[in-house]
Amino acid sequence: IAYNDAPKVENLKKLFPDTVEISIVERAPFATWQHDNVVSLVDAGGKVIATDTRERYDSLPHVLGAGAAERAGEYAALVGAEPAIAAHARAGILVSGERWTIVLDNGIELMLPSVDPAGALATIAALDRDRQLLSREIAVVDLRQSGEMIVRLTPAGAEARAATLKQRDKANGRTN
Repeated sequence: IAYNDAPKVENLKKLFPDTVEISIVERAPFATWQHDNVVSLVDAGGKVIATDTRERYDSLPHVLGAGAAERAGEYAALVGAEPAIAAHARAGILVSGERWTIVLDNGIELMLPSVDPAGALATIAALDRDRQLLSREIAVVDLRQSGEMIVRLTPAGAEARAATLKQRDKANGRTN
């Protein structure tokens, strides 16, 4: 087999006089894992299958960080529980082996807590559904601290907010 994502050879036997017996186990691609500037194809257990990932694996979950390959299933389940988020999830970054940051296709980072990340992601999905949170000029939604949500604006969002506050102050008769 001349191709990099070949099945794993489990057992190779020479049976005399003229037979060779090969036993293989095919490992199914589950996710791509980026580490040390290398993108590898991994199976559901996090075992590297190949380092030649090509475009045909772009639809698989993409994870980054130390230990992320072994936890790709956890990331896929987390994101898969919120289809509206999953449709826009570009990558999951495992931070310090404890928590996930999800990067969306519009560049927004969702920083989830290590405790109940599914609940935090459900909160973000509900806010997006009800108030279009993820369609705004924001860079980060940070839910790492229990009971708190911090939203960091993009530079364009910060300028728009400053202009809105200035107009509001002017309308209320305040000047700076």
